[in-house]
Amino acid sequence: MVALRRWSRRHRRWPRASEWRVGGPSYPCSHTVYRHFASWEAALRAAGAGPEEAVPETPWSRQGVIRALRRWRTAHGRWPRPDDWLRRARHRPTTMTVQRRFGRWDEALRAAGARRVERHRELPWPRAAVARSMQRWYLAHGRWPRRSDWQGGGRSHPSHVTVYRRFGRWDLAVRAARRGLGADRASGSRRPA
Repeated sequence: MVALRRWSRRHRRWPRASEWRVGGPSYPCSHTVYRHFASWEAALRAAGAGPEEAVPETPWSRQGVIRALRRWRTAHGRWPRPDDWLRRARHRPTTMTVQRRFGRWDEALRAAGARRVERHRELPWPRAAVARSMQRWYLAHGRWPRRSDWQGGGRSHPSHVTVYRRFGRWDLAVRAARRGLGADRASGSRRPA
């Protein structure tokens, strides 16, 4: 709430969730805010915004998600896969938003009219493999990965969505990786000598 108030004083208005999507040194990402409050509007009100100031972001409704899925199908000749929608775009929601509205990706596709839903095959990223990939990142970059570094996954590391699925929180994944690497090597943010 303090970060919301600081932003409000500095910018002379309350922030939008989209402005806090990644987060920064003086404020958390919007995902963190949503974990603590039922909505962006609730967070703004708790921080002191009046009813006229705490205008909610236009959320993607279930029907809006269905329309976006159908538009994608028309444009691309196939239903989207979760990896196609990891990053936000103006004309469609993110994978996380779809899963929040429907519980599972394949349920959203069924609601949109998909007759046969292909199961999305994830790379096998158990918790230990996620921790090892974070350790490799640390050794290569001299710092622990941030959520924004892993927007999309691949062979070298999972996507941020997979990290959240395995650990629940980003900091818990980093903590597990630190334990595995050894506290003496992983305590600082500089590259080990």
